[in-house]
Amino acid sequence: MSREVRSSPESVRAEILRSIEPLPPASVPLADAAGLILAEPVLTPSDLPRFDNAAMDGFAVLASDTIASPSRLRLVGSAAAGTPTVLRVETGQAVAISTGAVLPRGADAIVPLEETQIAGGHLLLKRPAEPGQYVRRAGEDLRTGDLLLPAGRELGPGQLAAMAAVGANSALVQPRPRVAIVPTGDEVRLPGEVLGAGQVYDAVTIPLLALIEEVGATGRGQPVAPDDPASLRRAVRAAAEEADAILTVGGVSVGRRDLIATLGRPGEVRVYRLALRPAKPFAFGAVFGVPLFGLPGNPASALVAFEELVRPALLLMMGKAPTVRASLRATLFEPIPRVPGQLHMVRVGLWHEGGKVWARPAGLQGAGIIHSLARADGWAVVPSGRSPLPAGARVDVRPLRNFP
Repeated sequence: MSREVRSSPESVRAEILRSIEPLPPASVPLADAAGLILAEPVLTPSDLPRFDNAAMDGFAVLASDTIASPSRLRLVGSAAAGTPTVLRVETGQAVAISTGAVLPRGADAIVPLEETQIAGGHLLLKRPAEPGQYVRRAGEDLRTGDLLLPAGRELGPGQLAAMAAVGANSALVQPRPRVAIVPTGDEVRLPGEVLGAGQVYDAVTIPLLALIEEVGATGRGQPVAPDDPASLRRAVRAAAEEADAILTVGGVSVGRRDLIATLGRPGEVRVYRLALRPAKPFAFGAVFGVPLFGLPGNPASALVAFEELVRPALLLMMGKAPTVRASLRATLFEPIPRVPGQLHMVRVGLWHEGGKVWARPAGLQGAGIIHSLARADGWAVVPSGRSPLPAGARVDVRPLRNFP
């Protein structure tokens, strides 16, 4: 009997990425642009600040009036942020001013509130002020036409603040992929429904939605498609009408009712046998004009296939580096068996002790086992081999939650 040939996850990932392109740029509201990649440079439309203003609460003065110590100036009014004063500061005068308020004409310095005293309508200064002290000059931050952000910059809180500060309310970006999830199988029912004999709950769609959102894309679960070629085709076609990518769950093995490979024209959907545990069966192709990723039906297998093969593709569609989840180094608390010829993604628990991060298997590792998923903090990446990884060995672990 010939030995089954399996594809490495790395080679399949590379094959997928060669067929994926970033989505066309789209303009989105600035409030929805966090985590997205700019598709064009952003130039400063006007000077920032737009006007000379106070950097602190205090008093607007002529610095030359403060040379004498102590100095005594007459208060002639006030200036508030958003309400420019019409007053002009003349020699011997001061104007109370709040942070961000337009600097009154004639003034060239701000004296902080805590460095003054007020007595009988006059301002007493404890020390001299330097010209320009606590004054933000127009254009000292940015000049009209300056490059604020280059194309290709990911928009985080700081970048969003900068764009809002120059008045932008939208951004041209690589948009979030819309991902439709189509669970399949006559035996599959949605959580909350009543199960009949031989039926099981869909335990994959909801965690996939969480992983899709974590990547930065948007996901939508579809009704369960039955094990019927025409019904499955209709379900996938309907999903493709409003999606940039489709994930099917189940139906990628070699049984009579494994129908994902029949979608599209011959050769459009390819079925792989991966050198990966779990997640041996997997399919990929393009149907109805969008990429389709066929995930195995068992929860652990589906989640591993997403991590290894779907996550990088979605990142590439967003214009980002197509990487797998970042890992940390952990020390094994107990041995982990290895599988010859297969990369093994082991569900592990994680904890801190003695200045180290420790990892141990979270329970049984079968593709259909649920208790170890419930206990897992991450996936230990265990390379192929015949001998176990011993206790004390260092392994890469991809955390599935925030791990300090």
